[in-house]
Amino acid sequence: MLGKLLKHEWRSTWKLPTALSAFTILMTLLGALSFKMPMWQKLVGNNPSSVTFVDLVAVAILITYFITIVVSAYAIMIYFSVRFYKNLYTDEGYLMHTLPTTPRNLIFSKTVISSFWNVISTTLMMASMFWLFDVFMKTLLTEAEWKEVSAAFAGISPSINEIFIEYSGVSVVFAIFAYILTLLVGSIYGMLLIYLCICIGQLFRKHKVAAAIIAYLVVTTIIQTITSVAVLPATFNMMFKMEAMSESLLIASPMEALVAPFATMMPVIYISLALSAILSIAAFFACEYITKRKLNLD
Repeated sequence: MLGKLLKHEWRSTWKLPTALSAFTILMTLLGALSFKMPMWQKLVGNNPSSVTFVDLVAVAILITYFITIVVSAYAIMIYFSVRFYKNLYTDEGYLMHTLPTTPRNLIFSKTVISSFWNVISTTLMMASMFWLFDVFMKTLLTEAEWKEVSAAFAGISPSINEIFIEYSGVSVVFAIFAYILTLLVGSIYGMLLIYLCICIGQLFRKHKVAAAIIAYLVVTTIIQTITSVAVLPATFNMMFKMEAMSESLLIASPMEALVAPFATMMPVIYISLALSAILSIAAFFACEYITKRKLNLD
């Protein structure tokens, strides 16, 4: 039955996230194309002149791009949140809860599909911004300058990796992987937290949506407080390390002085990742318990 629920959920929801993702890709391509407009060549060449219609189009494309990035991420979360509420806790819920399956399967199927699209949205956003930044830098620099920068970065990459290993015990590749994983797990946690607050909101007889919003504000405040307390030791430890290293960093190479602070942040990333995973699991089982034991479709 779980397979059928996943299949049904996918078929019922794929169109809007796909359209938003396609529009994000389109705006990314147009944003990259806007860097080829004459305006940027004027700026690079320090040859300012009157603003043309083409220049205004380039600016409008970039503004639309950034709006698209933000709106797409939130639109997907809102879309799946509304669907979760309507499917399980409105009139549709009478039908959903008569299916020959368990609340765990219902919540799991919705969590898998919504988390998939949330991860896709987050990944697409990061890739889009990284690629656009790459295009922007290539626009500012000549081909010869870009080759020099690339060669210089390739030359200092081993040094950066050595500094990371010295101050954090892990390589740069592992650090980047841990950071990306934290973002992706955080996006899954974000959806489950919204689902949990919707479940809490439906416990009330009236104003269930308002109750869910208030629950979200309260729960996020509590979790942020717990998270702040949890990372406090690691934060203090990082500050003490930075203070202890301050004198040595003053006489260190500029590269070491720049990279070392980021390397010392790794414990905070580990704690954030662990908390996101733990809270995601807790939110899922809390949703299951409320739906199974405290269902209120009045």
